[in-house]
Amino acid sequence: MAPARSQAQQKLMAIAKSIKEGETPSSYSPSGAKAAKSMTMGDLRDYAHKPKGKELPYKKKKSKKKSSMPPMKGGMPHLEK
Repeated sequence: MAPARSQAQQKLMAIAKSIKEGETPSSYSPSGAKAAKSMTMGDLRDYAHKPKGKELPYKKKKSKKKSSMPPMKGGMPHLEK
């Protein structure tokens, strides 16, 4: 598994790791409990680990998908009445 891509993901995985270890009740974070249940301890450690010298964004920016089709001239005639 790769390390976390954002601070939010890293924080969630740290909570999940804590739940899996029994230090935190699963009622603290339902999404953390779900992650703890579905992932191995090694995977949670990898995601929760803070990489040295690399500042993570709080949230990963969504990438904009570019359409493979060229823009239509004159709009969409089949939708116009």
